[in-house]
Amino acid sequence: YLRIPLRILVIEKLQATVASVQGEVHLLADGNKPIPLKEGEFLLPGQTITTGANGRAHLVLPNSAYTRVGANSHLTLVSLFKLKNGALKMDFELARGEIFHQLLKKLRRNEQFLTETPVTITGIRGTEYRLKTTGPDTNIVETLSGQVAVSGQNNTGAIQTLRPGQGVRVTRAHGPERPRP
Repeated sequence: YLRIPLRILVIEKLQATVASVQGEVHLLADGNKPIPLKEGEFLLPGQTITTGANGRAHLVLPNSAYTRVGANSHLTLVSLFKLKNGALKMDFELARGEIFHQLLKKLRRNEQFLTETPVTITGIRGTEYRLKTTGPDTNIVETLSGQVAVSGQNNTGAIQTLRPGQGVRVTRAHGPERPRP
């Protein structure tokens, strides 16, 4: 078993492009006060988007991936980079609110697209799905196309695979329930 430091494998740090904004949308970076986010700007790893009651944002990511951030949301781009073998690694953290991820091209075997909330971890390879934080201890995951693997934080509950048209409620205490239409 060979362990190679990630810093040796990363060849390119990437960014998300802000394709559109509507209403109140702010960027949080480096502990500074929120600044209005505008169409055409970039979201870098470590930065956070917050939206107000009327706010929405649309992000364009590498590999034909898109993310829509809904109203009253708090989404952090944790990491976004390309490895020497060309694999993309994209990680998000949704503290509250609702997002819609869409991947038009299926990820390769060694690529990663993860989103964490305080309750849920979701991973996809080529899919469209919604992730909603409906309270401090509950999330809803809904798959529109493709498949989504869902697990609870700290390995609560069994990992569930959602197929198109299925949804699941995830609680902090019990993890994912059984998928349902």
